[in-house]
Amino acid sequence: MPIRVLHCIHSMNRGGAETFIMNVYRKIDRSRVQFDFLLHNPEPGDYDEEIRQLGGHIYYAPSRRDGIIENRRALNRFFKEHTEFAAAHQHLSSCSYIEPLRYAKKHGIKIRIAHSHSTKEDGSRLHELMHRLQRPALRRIATHLWACSDLSAVWTYGPHAKNKIINNGIQTDSFCYDAEKRQLFRKQYGIEDAFCIGLVGRFVPAKNHSRLLAIFDALQKKHSQAVLMLVGVGPLMDEAKKETERRELTGRVIFTGISEDIAGMMSAMDVFVMPSLFEGLPVTLVEAQATGLPCIVSDVITRDVALTDYIHYLPLSMADDIWCEKILEYTKWERPEDAALQVKRRGFDIQTTVQNLEDTYLGR
Repeated sequence: MPIRVLHCIHSMNRGGAETFIMNVYRKIDRSRVQFDFLLHNPEPGDYDEEIRQLGGHIYYAPSRRDGIIENRRALNRFFKEHTEFAAAHQHLSSCSYIEPLRYAKKHGIKIRIAHSHSTKEDGSRLHELMHRLQRPALRRIATHLWACSDLSAVWTYGPHAKNKIINNGIQTDSFCYDAEKRQLFRKQYGIEDAFCIGLVGRFVPAKNHSRLLAIFDALQKKHSQAVLMLVGVGPLMDEAKKETERRELTGRVIFTGISEDIAGMMSAMDVFVMPSLFEGLPVTLVEAQATGLPCIVSDVITRDVALTDYIHYLPLSMADDIWCEKILEYTKWERPEDAALQVKRRGFDIQTTVQNLEDTYLGR
């Protein structure tokens, strides 16, 4: 019988942490390790069906927004009733909410992993205060402090906490550049001859889509065939569409929604542009480099994700025209044939990541 590991996270939609979990789940030896999920959002998630197909169970507990007392009572009841877990693995954006691990410890789960995926929490001052106040408690509660990058580790645990960096590995072979898919997607969207810059990411404040639209507005004035491809969904998508109309960019900005073939979408792009306000370590930047896409990103993003020499960092304070100049350097870019291999050699292949996690879960 496999051991069971409980992943604690708000929901299982297509975000960075969720994609990381699923990349691991698909490749881990499920005859030894099986995943279950404790979520706080009862609405169906993008990955729910696949989780069940892989043998996982999905449980729900009320979130803090439903009431702090109800949240704690539900967690206490859950961990009291479910004694089957060898490990509890909570995925964090900050230390402001660590209750699942607190109750996992109370009810005797021996392996308790805190896993940071961010360098900032997009919340109130109260959240930031709770984050700082609960750091010491988290260090006592968790048996393992993990983070996706050095910046993420310092933000979550403090500058001197003993932690381990877990690379956001991908299936590198699946992200090799594909010329046939490039033609297929470019034909589908009517951009066969276009210079296509793109971003894969949820429409949330951290991704800074409004700045990307401003950069693209400046770019399309310099390059008559430029188009912008935005892959993903999220709460700020309608706002981005309104800004597209306001800037008179309708027809030049493509909102694809969710895609089942991110590698194919990236093959269709010419430059990947990510002016994020903050990030942990974006899985999409690992994927983009594996396809050989040049990446122009904000300098708040960790250098841990610089796996190739075709990722470039620019300050958000720099003018849109400076961003455009860097983007336009890649109008005649030829994809390196060894791009996926470069990423793999840097330790970002999913098999390396899976082995790290499996060894911890099994106590090896």
